[in-house]
Amino acid sequence: MPARTRPKAQPSGPKTNSSSSVTTPPPPPSLPLREYFALLSYHSALLIASFLFLPRSTKGTRLSQRSSADRPEHPFLTPLTANPLRTMAWHVVGLAVCVTWWGQHLRTWRAGSKTRDDSPASRQKRRRALADRLLETAATTLFGTVILVPVIFAFGAPLDSHFGHTVFLALHLSLLLVWPVIHALGIPSAESAILDRFRLSRLFCQFGAETPLERALVYPAVGTLIGAWIGAAPLPLDWDRPWQSYPLTVTVSSLLGYIVGGYASWAHSALEA
Repeated sequence: MPARTRPKAQPSGPKTNSSSSVTTPPPPPSLPLREYFALLSYHSALLIASFLFLPRSTKGTRLSQRSSADRPEHPFLTPLTANPLRTMAWHVVGLAVCVTWWGQHLRTWRAGSKTRDDSPASRQKRRRALADRLLETAATTLFGTVILVPVIFAFGAPLDSHFGHTVFLALHLSLLLVWPVIHALGIPSAESAILDRFRLSRLFCQFGAETPLERALVYPAVGTLIGAWIGAAPLPLDWDRPWQSYPLTVTVSSLLGYIVGGYASWAHSALEA
């Protein structure tokens, strides 16, 4: 009888494709849209409240309406328009607190859900990293203020007066434009990867926001600039209204543009999700 041939044994495991062995980098951390929307709403309310109510905390100052009898001003606006310099001083204090809190949330979202080590050495390292980031962000914001002052003068701010108003306006814009971005991303060093070194150029020169977190940084900055441009329109008009005092209209309009930009970034990311 002819000898039977045994069938060849088949491999027990599933077939592996050579392309599956190629490792791909992990995706960037996604922005929690529900939490982002809730905290953005709270952040927006704090920004508006800091402008409307902090200037009212000054006691012992006699306020008087600056409008004529035929154009009365609502009493609610009098503490804001009676002394715009004082209003701006109080406003930037509240704004600095708000953007510091907001920037830390953006930084946490960017870090993603990494395993957290609660050892004393790790906590000390995190505190040192946060202090360095805050110092870096504050220095960059002040540098942005110095850059924005001559820019505001170039756009028509008075050169012979209202210098303090211009400085506070520049600080206000720098806190909205610079602080959240640097707090979240930091300034890349020479040892950083090439993508990190050119990220700021991609975001703010090419407007190439690719992730929800990047949109949360770019859209409010664009809204701030558009709002500041729109807010400058009522300044030269001869309506003789107290709320036209420089730089209140630019401040309010840029603040609203910042808030609208934040909600626009959320809407764009929610539609793509």
